[in-house]
Amino acid sequence: MGASTVVAELMFFIAVLGMTTVAIIVLTNYVGQTTSAVSTKQRDMINQIQTNIDITSINASSTKTKVYVKNIGDTDLRIDCMDLFLDNAWSNNFSVKNPDTLVLYSNTTLWTPMETILVDANHTAISAVASHSMRVVACNGVSDSYIFSI
Repeated sequence: MGASTVVAELMFFIAVLGMTTVAIIVLTNYVGQTTSAVSTKQRDMINQIQTNIDITSINASSTKTKVYVKNIGDTDLRIDCMDLFLDNAWSNNFSVKNPDTLVLYSNTTLWTPMETILVDANHTAISAVASHSMRVVACNGVSDSYIFSI
């Protein structure tokens, strides 16, 4: 075996070592990102599992609806990103109040487990003849629906 063969094998070994190092770096980054994504998804799923809301009652007129919603889950919920749908149409004209004192909650208020809130919604006139659906959606997508008539 001559010196040129040893040099060629050494160059081949260095090239393979370099490619292996690059592959390990790329895979380590990929595994780290995947682990982070799975961890985030798992945290979101646990939050959804621990969240549950219940529309306990509705008092409605043709242009105003009062929705009483109870947090029956195990987690505190934010009220600033709650969504309201009347007959499958998104409504952004509502306020959230304490049902006992009628004091308006601020956007930083947390909705604690077993607490009932009053969602006071204004909307365009709805028919008194037909039945309607109201859906309240928490920040993480957990929702409850209620069918009612005026």
